Amino acid sequence: MGDAMLLGFQQMIDAERAGQTWLNSVPVVDGLLGELQQVAWKARVQEAMGEISAATRAYKIGAKVGELVQIFDGRHPGYAVIPWNTDPGQMKGHLINTYWCDSEPEDAPTIADVLERTLDDCAAASVFGVESLLRGCHPALRRTADQVADDLQDTRHRTGACLMGLPPAIYEGMAWKAVH
Repeated sequence: MGDAMLLGFQQMIDAERAGQTWLNSVPVVDGLLGELQQVAWKARVQEAMGEISAATRAYKIGAKVGELVQIFDGRHPGYAVIPWNTDPGQMKGHLINTYWCDSEPEDAPTIADVLERTLDDCAAASVFGVESLLRGCHPALRRTADQVADDLQDTRHRTGACLMGLPPAIYEGMAWKAVH
């Protein structure tokens, strides 16, 4: 077993002893992104039913995104992170290359901005999923419930892979194994 793997195991054990959740885990990341999608889904359904306004929906989603930004940025005391999350040259660089590949280095957004954009995209899949199932949806945009479920999973897996710096196929395989 390599030194890096041993270090990873030690970090995971240390996190557990400290009462923290180990963020370098596909099931943990997938669960956090699933929670975000559930918040967005529920808020959009509530809006469609006239229970809340669009502004309240946006606030609810924004609050969950803000919570996750703190977690993935390494600022939440309940989560143990690795240098990937906190070193500007690692996750931030990866996300900027993914979302802002044409940015000049001096124009590059902060890690919080990058994370917010990444997580907003994940939440948007739920909002659009609900909208595609509503009666008033344009026929060209209409989706079946199965298609929406697939879209949500695909978006969650792409986002998770990006946040962890993993190839999407590897992330998806690990997420699938975690639930089966």
